[in-house]
Amino acid sequence: MTTKDIILKEAVTVFANEGYHEAKLARIILNSNISNATFYNTFDGKLDLLLEIFLSYWSDLNQKITERVSKKDDPRQKIDKIYETIIELLLNDNFTVARGKVLIEKIPQKSQMRNEKQAVIEKRDKVFEEKSKFSTTLTDILKQGQKKGLFRKDIKPGLLRNTLSGAVGMINYGLFLNMYTNKEIDYTINEAKKSLKTLIHSFICLNP
Repeated sequence: MTTKDIILKEAVTVFANEGYHEAKLARIILNSNISNATFYNTFDGKLDLLLEIFLSYWSDLNQKITERVSKKDDPRQKIDKIYETIIELLLNDNFTVARGKVLIEKIPQKSQMRNEKQAVIEKRDKVFEEKSKFSTTLTDILKQGQKKGLFRKDIKPGLLRNTLSGAVGMINYGLFLNMYTNKEIDYTINEAKKSLKTLIHSFICLNP
């Protein structure tokens, strides 16, 4: 594991448990067992670190989706592959669940980043480019399914994206509370995975 990977892993844990704004870089550096100089040779600061978590997730998601969806012709199978990939990256284990909680943090507007380096601002732009790429892929597949008479035509792409993203987010948050605070929930990770697939098909397919 590289120094960058170690820092990112510790940042996910600290951000998830304390919240981005309350989290202290000093704790992340201490937990990573590195010096301040090593940290600043790797990242420009706390916001740069948060953006890297976002960028690594969205880039990885899009890359995996491209590889997996290209092998399928049926839009239903493509949708399945997309959300199987999301589950893999957000609902697979303690780390991925914690990362999912971090990803609900709000990225600042450019007007709030006047004191940030240009490289950090450009990284923010890359995050939104990757998010847009995912939205375009999902929209295209939904339209394919509607054209073939497989998906409901009254479902708008944005509604599908937001509804399913919301479902993943709520499941993720429940799992996070269970894993990190021992709060009881009435489902396991495996049950969540199965339920999410059922939800997807019942929501968009004409014949689930």
